[in-house]
Amino acid sequence: MTDDRSPDPSSHPQPRSRRRLFAGLLTGGILGGMMAASAAVFAHGHDGA
Repeated sequence: MTDDRSPDPSSHPQPRSRRRLFAGLLTGGILGGMMAASAAVFAHGHDGA
């Protein structure tokens, strides 16, 4: 049985897709953090004023 040739991304994840997923998660985390920080500063600024 030659299951190694089966084009199954779930059983054999390619390093490219994995790197892309990691990059996406990292970018999403950074963007989310920036948005949360700016929102917190905005809310605090309006609260103090």
